[in-house]
Amino acid sequence: MAVDASDSVCPTLRDEPLTDEPLTDEKPPDDAASTPSQGDEENQACTTDDPGEPPDGGLQAWLQVVTGHLVAFNSWGYLISFGIFQPYYESQFSLPPSTISWIGSLEVCLIFFIGTFSGRAFDAGYYRTALAVGLFLQILAIFMTSIASSYWQVLLAQGICQGLGNGIIFAPTIANMSTYFTSKKTIAISAGACGAGTGGIVFPLIAQQLLPKIGFRWTVRVMGLVVAVSSMIIMIIAKTRLKARKAGPLVEWAAFKEPAYVLFAAAMFFTLWPTWISYNYARQYTTDKLSGSASDSFLILIVINAVGIPGRMISAFLADRLFGAIPVFIPTIFSASLCLYLWSQVSSLTGMFIWVSIFGYFGAAIQSLFPSCCASLTPDLSKAGTRIGMIFSIISFAALTGSPLAGKLMQATGGSYLAAQIWGGSMLPLTITDASPLLAPALLQRAQSLTTEHDDLQKTLNNSFDSTIAKRVGELSRVAGALKAWQISQASVAELTSMIDDPDQDADLAAIARDELSSETGKLESLARRLSASLTPRHPFADFPCMLEFRPGPGGLEGRYFMDTLFKMYKALCMRRGYRHTVVKYEFADTAGDSSSSAGENPLQEAILEVHDQGAFDIFRSEAGMHRVQRIPSTETKGRVHTSAVAVWVLPSFPENGASNIDFDDPESDFYVNPQEVKIETMRARGAGGQHVNKTESAIRMTHLPTGTTVSMQDHRSQQRNREEAWKLLRSRIADQRREAREEEASKLRNSVLSKTQITRGDKIRTYNYNQDRCTDHRAGVDVHDLPNVLEGGEKLDRIMDGAKDWLVNKDIELLMAEEEAKEKLNSKK
Repeated sequence: MAVDASDSVCPTLRDEPLTDEPLTDEKPPDDAASTPSQGDEENQACTTDDPGEPPDGGLQAWLQVVTGHLVAFNSWGYLISFGIFQPYYESQFSLPPSTISWIGSLEVCLIFFIGTFSGRAFDAGYYRTALAVGLFLQILAIFMTSIASSYWQVLLAQGICQGLGNGIIFAPTIANMSTYFTSKKTIAISAGACGAGTGGIVFPLIAQQLLPKIGFRWTVRVMGLVVAVSSMIIMIIAKTRLKARKAGPLVEWAAFKEPAYVLFAAAMFFTLWPTWISYNYARQYTTDKLSGSASDSFLILIVINAVGIPGRMISAFLADRLFGAIPVFIPTIFSASLCLYLWSQVSSLTGMFIWVSIFGYFGAAIQSLFPSCCASLTPDLSKAGTRIGMIFSIISFAALTGSPLAGKLMQATGGSYLAAQIWGGSMLPLTITDASPLLAPALLQRAQSLTTEHDDLQKTLNNSFDSTIAKRVGELSRVAGALKAWQISQASVAELTSMIDDPDQDADLAAIARDELSSETGKLESLARRLSASLTPRHPFADFPCMLEFRPGPGGLEGRYFMDTLFKMYKALCMRRGYRHTVVKYEFADTAGDSSSSAGENPLQEAILEVHDQGAFDIFRSEAGMHRVQRIPSTETKGRVHTSAVAVWVLPSFPENGASNIDFDDPESDFYVNPQEVKIETMRARGAGGQHVNKTESAIRMTHLPTGTTVSMQDHRSQQRNREEAWKLLRSRIADQRREAREEEASKLRNSVLSKTQITRGDKIRTYNYNQDRCTDHRAGVDVHDLPNVLEGGEKLDRIMDGAKDWLVNKDIELLMAEEEAKEKLNSKK
């Protein structure tokens, strides 16, 4: 397969200088780096209509978290207190638990189902309108519930009307919070979701105190008054950050082509299917099975909601600061599953309090991490509302049927809770099984085909040696080995899942199997990535050394200062990793007076760092692109944050001492340059003047006449040394241009079949934010704190680079999958 142009890491270099342009989120020109004019030597703050990066904090951002907290208080806090209403409705209407459960389940279902529509309304700029409509319906529903006298009236008021109101406001609020945060996103969303725990304490306390005194109807009206007051606060402080995205479909069908998105949606269906059983039936279980009083049952409901507050915040802290959302989410789901199994063993009031304290923690953590993980699957924040709402709509059917199904199981078993408890505990492990990484059929078929070819060639090679066959076997062995390891792990996951689902399985063995399934699932995920990566062709320059070129982008003098910092960062990385490297060029910009910054940075015009180790190009190729810095310059008197950028190119360099099998004098080689097509000029190198004036013409300027590519070198006193370095740099640039042109032609041909848009080369790839002490890679979605460690070439930079490299591999895999699917369609037509 030809390499796609989206892998292109080096924009075409041109001879003519360009002028600075303001840094915006629009596509920059191919020549990302520019040579600024003399009049642009001062720092310039880049202004744009784009709101820029999420602030990740600040008063306005945290006010939106308060908004989310109050929205969760009004919706989920009231809803998870349904245990207040369940026993009352059963006695009032003389109906079985499964029938009454439809009221709460319908309310939960509508919260999620309406998410697709309300999420798209948020993206279109109707956030405050949605809040106003949803809050009005909430208040109306509560007061209508207070005057309802029959089951169908309660179903309409509390089930449908309040469910609609909750659904209209919930998804947009989650989406809005996610647009204000990056590294603190999980903590922020979880803090907002804690409103459910707050409401889960307040509303049962109101019911406990007022029901015996003023009766059901007036107690509900007092709750409605509390909701009305919090609604007014919401309308005062709610504010959106992003501009409206009027255009676009109601459903983003392209999301269902993303395996991670589809698997997450399916996994969440099984996760949330049984989650609300305990919230709806814990109070009833206390009175029916444990002979608890009404006061005890209210206290049970308060405890299960109260422990949800630390459950949400602690899990969010672990996800944001230590392990990541998914590594925290999976053990949390297993723990909740184990709790549901153990519920059947609770036989005393004390045991019930202990149980709800533990399950309430993990159940709340699930509800908190779920929207955070959902938001993290949305790299384009302008589509956050739509994509989050789509998943909400999918899981709405799980919410609708979960509690009524549990009620039916109780009714079918003569009032026993055991069947419902076992069903709930068994559904949660399906989350992990369903979310286990599966290879796309096209990729799996390709891997099996290549493995068969490997085995056949190996048999031929065993009979008689052939160098061509041996080389091909070596190329295919990576795929064959990866496929075998993946198949073994997949079989192990299937066996463990079968043991867990077997009703006749020994309880101890089933518990061991559940523990092993967690680690084996992680192993399968890693092997799936390894197998997918093995199917993608290696980059043609992957084994080469490389040159890192640095040029200032928009931002004036501040960009030149940061270019020095970036250059030193990669140099420090090379020193820490033990890479052999050489400073090929380190040219200062022309500035007046003392040009160094307060941080000791030098304003650079151009810098080139060569890394001589074989395979350096593959290591650094993901670093190519626009690196953006946001900080307050030392010369800034008003404390404004300035934005500037540096363009980094990664060019292949020919290996030392002919280490490669490529003949650089071969006219067919990408590195071949005909000396007769190169114009060579000599001149005196620039100096400080006066007694330091250069008297020899040591500087070299080479121009490749067919392409107009020009390089100049004056860093060494020896003309011969400058000539050698200039030839090396010219060959690298010409080689990259030829490869780029070849790949663009191949890409045009392939894209005509696949109808895929190429990735823009000039887009910003990374932001270094000094005020927030963090570095963000926008492609991989990786955020790290401790910016000084990054800029010193430390271990935090390794994490950023690894994430960017994984992103490149994933792009290769996506292109490979698209190509295989296109082939299948063509074959099916034939």
